[in-house]
Amino acid sequence: RLYAVLKTIKDALQDRQVTELMPTGLTGKQAEIVAKINEQREKFVEAMDDDFNTARAIGGLFDVARLINGFMAGKPSLAAPETLFALYQARQYFQEVGAVVGLFREEADSYFLTDREREACKRGINATEIEGLIEERNAARREKNWGKADEIRKALAGQNVILKDSPVRTTWEIG
Repeated sequence: RLYAVLKTIKDALQDRQVTELMPTGLTGKQAEIVAKINEQREKFVEAMDDDFNTARAIGGLFDVARLINGFMAGKPSLAAPETLFALYQARQYFQEVGAVVGLFREEADSYFLTDREREACKRGINATEIEGLIEERNAARREKNWGKADEIRKALAGQNVILKDSPVRTTWEIG
């Protein structure tokens, strides 16, 4: 769940240059998010001072994850500097805490790829074949052969492979 939030933040920021400088006039939900993240930073230091209370520290990570998930569910404007700043602050918090307690040493995309490959192997699914079928489906979609594209999607769904189409690419995961 924590890696899912990190991926959500990464995808939202899309390698945009966001600085630590707070936009002037930070108000509303974004101001609330930043304030709560700063509270969690203080609680993290308290947890570490409390005989390295990692359970409490990790609990703070889940609190921030819930906060960001709720924020993103409201579909904030990803073009607004205030939104980018709030997400940047969340990412920084995860990186700071992770560095101390030994979490998030792997990028979210890499983590999910490894997890998907491990799960595919357990279920006897060949990732190369899946990728080939996805490419075949994409070709059918480009040719507007919707029947063939749907047939491939259904065949993959029969293997518990879930496709996620975006304007840029099709990704997959095991359900």
